[in-house]
Amino acid sequence: MKKTIHNILIILLLHFSAVLFAQADNVLFIGNSMTYFNDMPELFKSIAVSKGKNIEVTSHTVGGAGFLNHVNDASLFLKIKSKNYKYVIMQPGTGESAGASNPVTLTAQRGNMIKDSIRKYSPCSKIFLYEIPYGVPAQNEYATYFAVQKMIKDSITKMSTLMQVEIIPAGEAARAHYTATEDLALHGSFNDVHPSLQGSYLVASTVFSTIFQTPVFPSNFYGGLIQNKAEYYQQTAGNTFLSNPAQWNANVFHSNARFTITGSGQNVNLINLSANYTALLWDFGDGITSTAANPVHHYSSPGIYTITLTIHRNSCSENLSKQFDTSLLSVHEEKASKFEFYPNPVGNIAFLQSEKVIKNITIYTMDGRKLKTIPDFNARNGKIDFSAFTNGNYILSVQYTDDVFQNIKIIKK
Repeated sequence: MKKTIHNILIILLLHFSAVLFAQADNVLFIGNSMTYFNDMPELFKSIAVSKGKNIEVTSHTVGGAGFLNHVNDASLFLKIKSKNYKYVIMQPGTGESAGASNPVTLTAQRGNMIKDSIRKYSPCSKIFLYEIPYGVPAQNEYATYFAVQKMIKDSITKMSTLMQVEIIPAGEAARAHYTATEDLALHGSFNDVHPSLQGSYLVASTVFSTIFQTPVFPSNFYGGLIQNKAEYYQQTAGNTFLSNPAQWNANVFHSNARFTITGSGQNVNLINLSANYTALLWDFGDGITSTAANPVHHYSSPGIYTITLTIHRNSCSENLSKQFDTSLLSVHEEKASKFEFYPNPVGNIAFLQSEKVIKNITIYTMDGRKLKTIPDFNARNGKIDFSAFTNGNYILSVQYTDDVFQNIKIIKK
């Protein structure tokens, strides 16, 4: 009997291990030393894991190579054929990226040949062009750096349209840093395009923000950097992409499942914000489903429910799940698309993420007594320490620099 139980446990363990492995999303990086320096794909993976993602990374990176070389590389096509990739990041050569070594149209043609092979073996993959950061020629030549970085942006944008793939604006994240501080922090030396560890961490953070369309901050993986430096790059990456996703052709060529929740008590309203789909299905988590675009649902009993939206296009599907707690007085995620407070309920430390600059923050009891004011916050992102607060419900009031206020209910546990 004991042996039988032992065997059953082994079978179940193997089954669950196989399920967990099968759930990993495969990510393929194609590039050269601009990709493999400081093992950037592994930095990306560690960031993703810290944010709860389950991914496996494969790289095909050859020093000095561009699409000119990759398109004739049999070993690349073997890697493309070997797995079903959910995400593929394609980096043109340094000269190709600026349109200097070959016309952009020719590089795009070669890129399309690689893309066609990816689509054959991974028909539902999301494919991105990695816009590289350029190097700084010399201490007194930051103007040259900015000019070349603009050439790269313009070339990659044109290539994106010709190839019908979306852009990872890592070069623009780097430009945002150097616009604020000409400190060469993102490179090892002048006249070298290769990134320093800080530069690679910024690139990896931008890859994450772009393909998952969500902030990196806060991530507890710092990649060997000190915490405040890593968090600065996390925020720079997130702000670069999320401040204007349309500039990077986001959701133009890929399907993207997205929705917000509004409601109170056991009543929920769902607002579908998905892109590029032909059919959808809502699962409310209570055994009831719907194909309505923006359904309204009533839960027959209180509780915490997982709401899942699945969208379909051709033979591909994508889903997104969120939790809805009927015990909350109200939920209004249309505001949350501009302002995020997490986690909620909060233990000791909470994080803020806003599209607008926050001027002041005030915390009240539910009956309106002021408990704490954080004046001159003057940032889009940050932390609040709730360790001194007793467990219970509070109101957090945010005042933006345009003097607009926003209030949310928070729970301290």
